[in-house]
Amino acid sequence: MPLNLTRKELYDLVWAKPRTEIAKQFEISSVRLGKLCREMNVPAPPRGYWANLAGRRRKRKYIKPPLTYNVAERIEEDHAAVWASCPNFDPKQFDQDIPPPPLMPYNLEETLERYRLLAYQAPMPKATRGAHPITQKLIAEDERRAKLAWQLSWEKPKFESPEGKELLQGLNQLLWMWTDLGFKPGSIGHRDINLRIGRGGYGRSFEVTRTPPAPTGRRHAKSRSTGFEFWFDTQAWERRSKKPALTFRTFNRAVLRSIALLTIEGWEKEFREAVKRHYDWMVSDRKRAIEQAELARERDRQRKAAELQALLDSRQKLLQNAISDAARSDQIRSLVQSLDERIGPHGKDVPAFEHWRSWALSEAEALDPRVASLAHLNNWFEKFRLDH
Repeated sequence: MPLNLTRKELYDLVWAKPRTEIAKQFEISSVRLGKLCREMNVPAPPRGYWANLAGRRRKRKYIKPPLTYNVAERIEEDHAAVWASCPNFDPKQFDQDIPPPPLMPYNLEETLERYRLLAYQAPMPKATRGAHPITQKLIAEDERRAKLAWQLSWEKPKFESPEGKELLQGLNQLLWMWTDLGFKPGSIGHRDINLRIGRGGYGRSFEVTRTPPAPTGRRHAKSRSTGFEFWFDTQAWERRSKKPALTFRTFNRAVLRSIALLTIEGWEKEFREAVKRHYDWMVSDRKRAIEQAELARERDRQRKAAELQALLDSRQKLLQNAISDAARSDQIRSLVQSLDERIGPHGKDVPAFEHWRSWALSEAEALDPRVASLAHLNNWFEKFRLDH
């Protein structure tokens, strides 16, 4: 089954044809399809719906339930629609213009207002609601600490005091609120339990702590606080230089909604930054592709220029060598002629002259390209590579 199906697409699909046909089409089991519908909170036709529709059973009135959305599902689908509007773009296809950035249907303020109204429609969890699974994990760890407290001074329970119980109850409401809005609270670790919230690739760690007490003394008596601090993605050692995302006196509807809006706002801002980053990457990829193409063309131009210069230098050297050899050949012949005139009829008195004269003329003959064989001249002409 394609994992990129939206809830709306899956909803339309399961109400358009029987589950067995869909399962066969996507080569999965009907059980897997039903599980996917439950995971994506998509209402599927009940048993007997298609048989009743085909007239094989006595007519019953089936009501098609609407596709409802919680806040996280609505945000996720809106984000999927924006990503779907991103065009396929090959940065190396220079004849393809850079597409405009993905269109956001609303600005940030309008979008947050839409989600705020949707979040406010969801009822806030009551304090009497049962323990959230993560709360149960916190309670179990606190009980373990309580058993060891008399042996190990550092193993002290966190939620045993009245203030701790108030914090635990508030955390429980907070976890249920996020669950009802469609977010997925999670926890990491078994002893030092770190809490997280996430959905659709978005995730942040969080913590709720008691407000640190003010210094004792009459001068600070009025400033002492017994409230709470809500932190996002902050380590304990960072808190001296940072401010909490929210401070409040007690957990109530307004506080829970404020935390919900902080979560939604963080997700929306991170999404918009991701979209902008993706578009900037496309533009940067095109810029890099153009730079690489220009660099490749420049390297090719330099290579061809170097090859041409090497060819011209080779031709020049061939000509210079031929001219030098012809001139040297003429010089040798001129020398032989001068010596012939100088020695004249006295050649018998210089018996080695005839041997030297024969050697010198053969050297002149070998050097002179003007009297070379046709095969030698053809090889010499080919070295000029005049067809290039």
